[in-house]
Amino acid sequence: SIWLKREGRNFIDEEVMLKKVSILHHVFHNLLNITENYKKKGLYKEVFFSINEIEDTFLQILTYMLYLNTKALTVEFSKDPLTGALTRRIFYTILKKHIEISEFTKLPISIIITDLDFFKKINDTYGHLVGDEALKHFVSVIKENLRKSDYVFRFGGEEFIILLPHTSLKEAVEIAEKIRKSLESKPLVVDGKEIKLTASFGVRELDLSESIESNIKAADEKLYRAKELGRNRVEF
Repeated sequence: SIWLKREGRNFIDEEVMLKKVSILHHVFHNLLNITENYKKKGLYKEVFFSINEIEDTFLQILTYMLYLNTKALTVEFSKDPLTGALTRRIFYTILKKHIEISEFTKLPISIIITDLDFFKKINDTYGHLVGDEALKHFVSVIKENLRKSDYVFRFGGEEFIILLPHTSLKEAVEIAEKIRKSLESKPLVVDGKEIKLTASFGVRELDLSESIESNIKAADEKLYRAKELGRNRVEF
């Protein structure tokens, strides 16, 4: 079985799962080769599936199974009590699992590092309670623009990391831009007063030949470039 049971919950034994998928993948390749030979000999008029279709199906199943497993893992860790984002502690656990699956599937992973512009000014002008509301509002806007398979983590203070599995740099930039525009168009409302919020974004498609910290640093550098160029922008 590919399932493990821990503290009453079911988890996928990923090592067993990968072995089983590898065996099935080999079997289907052999089957498809035989089918193609029959087709060439005129014994079959049509072949209704291809190697690429089979491979795509396996990748989708594998990615979804990992998604279910990592989502289950997050139950064991507390979320950030203020914003509801996942904590920095679980970020590395989830990212490492997605890197493992990416090495198998060859699908890209991207991250976005973002924080609110002029957050200190918000705290100084309106007080820390309003600052807290600004952070909650920011995370709410982020989540509205993410897919079910994406994650948002509070990395510290007003800084957040968004993890985008099976996502290219181009797609990640589009998601960051969507969040940026959405936040800009949805001011925080406190006691009937609108407070305009903006954020800056640094986007990076992970280079799996580099360390996690190197990839985070590269995304962080893009974030600071966005701030240097005037804030409320996406850099990649």
